[in-house]
Amino acid sequence: MIKVIINADDLGLNEMVNSQIELALKNHWITSSTILANTNYWEHIIKIVKKFPKASFGIHLNLTEGISLTNSSILKKYGIINEDGYFTRKIHSIKNFTPELKEAIFIELSSQFELIKIKGIKISHIDGHHHCHTIKGLEDIVLKLALKYNIEKIRNQYYWPLSNPFFKHDYRWKIFIKNNSLISTTYFNAYKSAFLKIKKFPIIHSFLMNNLTVELMCHPGHPSFINEMQLIKTFSLEKYLKNIKYINYSNL
Repeated sequence: MIKVIINADDLGLNEMVNSQIELALKNHWITSSTILANTNYWEHIIKIVKKFPKASFGIHLNLTEGISLTNSSILKKYGIINEDGYFTRKIHSIKNFTPELKEAIFIELSSQFELIKIKGIKISHIDGHHHCHTIKGLEDIVLKLALKYNIEKIRNQYYWPLSNPFFKHDYRWKIFIKNNSLISTTYFNAYKSAFLKIKKFPIIHSFLMNNLTVELMCHPGHPSFINEMQLIKTFSLEKYLKNIKYINYSNL
């Protein structure tokens, strides 16, 4: 049985994204979503979470867009946020994460976790805005957060778990992988060509045939990802693979 999660990123980004994620949940086009904690749209988010109790809702760790929850002087020092407290995208160009910077990042991300918890939402899994949770040098922070908040399900940006840099970082990541809790993911539109030409993608074929959980990532409401929504509405994985079961992160 191939387990497939379809997760919509960026819940809380803006009204359009929120509305399109709500529509996708209503029509069973997606099974899960991840929340940006540094948002002004909590009323809508809480409404959506309560409306779809069978979906899973994770945290979309954010170090690249919107306003920082901590407005840390250390994050300003390293250019991660500007003087007004808004995230830049400099996090992706940092080569050396010093202890003081790591501590400031951990406090910021912990604040994002705490805010979602305060809103009464159970966090099912971890992923990151612009894949910030996979940045080399932050592996120990992500692991520390996962252990602190008892989260065992984390998006894996790589096709095969053993190629993930987290695997070599700490033995506890190996436990996550062994328990099938580190999820492989890719963009939804990338999977169309993969499924259509599956024999030409031996890594993906092997990945799917070994009963691992696969996440298809999508971005409802984003003007640059309109094609994804069209695919979600029309593309049937069952045409190319047998024994598919759609689940969410809470089902794992």
